[in-house]
Amino acid sequence: MRNRPTGLAAGVVSAVLVGPLLVSAGCSGPSKQSSEFKNEASQRLDALKAGTEWELARQRYESGDFDQALQGVERSIALNPQVAKTHALKGRILVEMGRTQAAMESLARAIALDPDYAEAYFYRGLIFERIARFEAALDQYLLALEANPEHAQYVIASAEMLIRLERLDDAEALLVRSSDRHEFTAGIRQTLGHISTMRGQPEKAVRYFGEAQVLAPDDLSVLEDLAMAEMEAGYYAEAESHLEDIIEGQEKDGVQRRDLMHLLARCQMEQDELIDARQTLVALTRGRDGAADALAWTGLGTIAMRYNDDDLLHDAGERLIRLRPKRYEGYYFYALWEHSQGFSDRALQTVSSAIALEESDAMPLVLKAIILSEMGRDQDAAQEAAQALTRDPNNPEIRALAHQLGAE
Repeated sequence: MRNRPTGLAAGVVSAVLVGPLLVSAGCSGPSKQSSEFKNEASQRLDALKAGTEWELARQRYESGDFDQALQGVERSIALNPQVAKTHALKGRILVEMGRTQAAMESLARAIALDPDYAEAYFYRGLIFERIARFEAALDQYLLALEANPEHAQYVIASAEMLIRLERLDDAEALLVRSSDRHEFTAGIRQTLGHISTMRGQPEKAVRYFGEAQVLAPDDLSVLEDLAMAEMEAGYYAEAESHLEDIIEGQEKDGVQRRDLMHLLARCQMEQDELIDARQTLVALTRGRDGAADALAWTGLGTIAMRYNDDDLLHDAGERLIRLRPKRYEGYYFYALWEHSQGFSDRALQTVSSAIALEESDAMPLVLKAIILSEMGRDQDAAQEAAQALTRDPNNPEIRALAHQLGAE
């Protein structure tokens, strides 16, 4: 009988016998737990890569590089197709590329993944608004608001759509309900100001726009709304100050708004600040655009009458006759200049052209009556004065002229 191995010999035998078993076990593959760990790690890595691609796509979208943005967002979706915001971004990109149907499909996919993803509803609303489907746009904006009532933009978009649909009461009620939640949002008060303006309530609009301006002191659009409301309410001094601030702010950005310059001139004229108004209007008549600015030349003609500025009256009249031959103002200003120079016959002919083009302003008739009276044609002058009084019966100066000429 053979002896059993002991000591080192026994260890060798054990290793020989057990070794193949270990090798056999190793060849059977990784455990289930190890495989799941690897899958989770791979998914985490894909999600990380997808997030990076999404961020790069968003940056390219915001810079206007829509082709590259679309490629990036599609890579993000390929890595992780179950993220609502990625499909929503794709929808936004496709809209800018003019692929409206594909955009709607991407936004629908975002909503299917997350029915509470408010941004997808909001951008669907924007698409409907662009194609003038305003009721559908309103529905989407309201769904966005329901999904995320904390977002003031959804309140404002819904209210603006109600305004477009002429549902002012509903728009106002929505904004007022949201005022407490969005107490410090300028856009809420600005939109309430727009409603007040549409209702012909300028003083109420001034209050709302004023509150919005306090909340957004650097927003020139709010300041412009405030200035417009102040003009409507007759607060010309305040409007003038705010318009000057807007014009100065825009000039720093290299922008010149001629419409605001015109409004500034109107405020100055309403306050009899004629020197300032003349300066503003002269600036508007410079350059190529200024030479064709009939409104500015009309304002200068009006100031020239007040100041008896014959040279300016001549220039305004001559320019307006060329710019607006079917309007009466140029002929009226030029007739005033001719009369001031003693050219009575020519002035009579020119002012008759003004009268033929105008049916409401009494002043050309007054000028004609004065010219006729100076020419000794009192009966004709009385007829013109009587007609002027018919147009403006409450004007004391016209009434005095008509009485002097025996027209009453």
